[in-house]
Amino acid sequence: MTSLAVSIAAPDADSALAALHQAAPDADLAELRVDLMHDRDFELASLLEARSLPVIVTCRPQREGGRWQGSETNRLNVLRAAADFQTDYIDLEWDAADELASFNRHRSRFILSRHDFTAMPANLPDQAAALWAAGADVVKLVGYAHRLADILPVLELLQQANGPTIAIAMGGCGLATRLLGFRYPNALLSFATLDAVAPRTAPGQISLTSMNKTYRVRSIGPDTRLVGWLAEDANDAPEVAAGNGWLAARGIDARLIPLQHAPDEATGETLVRLAQLLPLAGCLRPAAAGLHCWTQGSGTWAPVAADVPRVLAGLLETEPIYGA
Repeated sequence: MTSLAVSIAAPDADSALAALHQAAPDADLAELRVDLMHDRDFELASLLEARSLPVIVTCRPQREGGRWQGSETNRLNVLRAAADFQTDYIDLEWDAADELASFNRHRSRFILSRHDFTAMPANLPDQAAALWAAGADVVKLVGYAHRLADILPVLELLQQANGPTIAIAMGGCGLATRLLGFRYPNALLSFATLDAVAPRTAPGQISLTSMNKTYRVRSIGPDTRLVGWLAEDANDAPEVAAGNGWLAARGIDARLIPLQHAPDEATGETLVRLAQLLPLAGCLRPAAAGLHCWTQGSGTWAPVAADVPRVLAGLLETEPIYGA
């Protein structure tokens, strides 16, 4: 079962502990980004002893998108201390995998990670194989989505994964991967922020509240039916929240998923591939005169009434029920 993880970017140990307690009712585990702490007295032993949910300790170097400014030796010593204090998971970067033998591995599981903040790597399966060969307990591969099509390699990797895997497309065009990962049995987790105003540790993260209330991610499974909302501003479309609220109120195991695309991106081939990878009942697109609807069967966009619940009901073959 995929876990919902909150990524905590706290300035000091007291703030981190408060964030852990705040997140506990709504998250399954937490990532402590110690490289983002202003106070270098991490108090890891106290933090981990008082933790109210499982913890990933991450100390990300600048070369992988983090903010650690100390030496590599000191950074690795922070992670070694976390292992000695028996944290649940440690995130170790791919180019430091040779250091695994120097860690206490009796209690902690090791996530070997690789991040690309500039693009989506073309060879995710090869990168995953290399991380498994290096001794990973969990593989984490993250790239940046500049267009909707960039989510496809991530979904394909999760579909093919044979062991615990974290795969995410960062950025607005990659948000769907943070939701759809919950469909896959070997997807270990997806990240969220503590709340809407908490600092994001990666582009495209949304809040625990949105993950839990708007998208109900922890009840998404392989059989959950999906409808896409295709737009340049899909992530912020009020129709997405309203449509998911309508589905939740009626207990329908389906989600309206934002599919945010780049300006002028041709999305036809991407939709076809998504329909092959996912139980995609159809896709909606806002238009000047209302809504357009696409299904794999038709392969074309057709105008429909500007009534999202009624269109969802038709796509999901569910009778719309109006009222309370």
